[in-house]
Amino acid sequence: MLALGMYDDLHRTNATTKLAVQIPIAVFAWWGGARVGIGSPAASLAVTVLWIVGATNAWNLIDGLDGLASGLGFEVLAVGALCAFWQDQPWLAFTLICLCGALAGFWIHNRHPARIFMGDAGSMLLGYVVAVAAIWSSQRAATVPQSLLPAVALGLPLLDTTLAIGRRLLARRRVLTGDLDHVHHRVLARVRSHRRAVRLLYGVGLVFAALSATRALDSGPRLAWLAIALALGLALGLSLWLGYLTSRRVAGVAHEEAQPLRRRA
Repeated sequence: MLALGMYDDLHRTNATTKLAVQIPIAVFAWWGGARVGIGSPAASLAVTVLWIVGATNAWNLIDGLDGLASGLGFEVLAVGALCAFWQDQPWLAFTLICLCGALAGFWIHNRHPARIFMGDAGSMLLGYVVAVAAIWSSQRAATVPQSLLPAVALGLPLLDTTLAIGRRLLARRRVLTGDLDHVHHRVLARVRSHRRAVRLLYGVGLVFAALSATRALDSGPRLAWLAIALALGLALGLSLWLGYLTSRRVAGVAHEEAQPLRRRA
């Protein structure tokens, strides 16, 4: 996945080519034991591939503002490491702590105004690691809702991807085409400050991560369902506030803020 991202950063491959490589990578991960435990092997393979490819690209899409993907990644990995330690998964905890350290050092130079950028090499690798770590963490869950909680930590990138697919389908545009109407673009248009937009999204991401962390309490399915319901409510509220679910449109991104986003796109 890292090699694919590096190649894309250097040569700009299209979305179809990326998928043609990402799917075999996800199949190989499933073959190696990173499996969503659902139904038959065929069903497990399909869901695992969909999850890994979807989460990887979701993280790639959320990397649109300086420091956003790296900061959100640190939150998700730090909470994942704490949960892994609490659930007696030392190797997972150790891996995630190492990545937290790498992201912390990177974030210092990636925050606004950024001096270095993650690129597809970094965002796809980070998304892939987070996706596989979520599967690894869910394999010890005793119930279905508890097995879903690791995915809640990725609530913000997954919401952004879901909204992107939905609006493109409604507009009868190709799903794989890019645009400047992602969640971070609309938040930026609302608060009119790069730093405030990123901090607000950090807060949203931290709430999703905290709801995901309830899996460490191991208190049964009732708390897990409550955490999932609260995460869905947060996603719905954010979508309404940004005008995705109404006819109201948020004003476009300011020209001086949109230009660096277009260059990176």
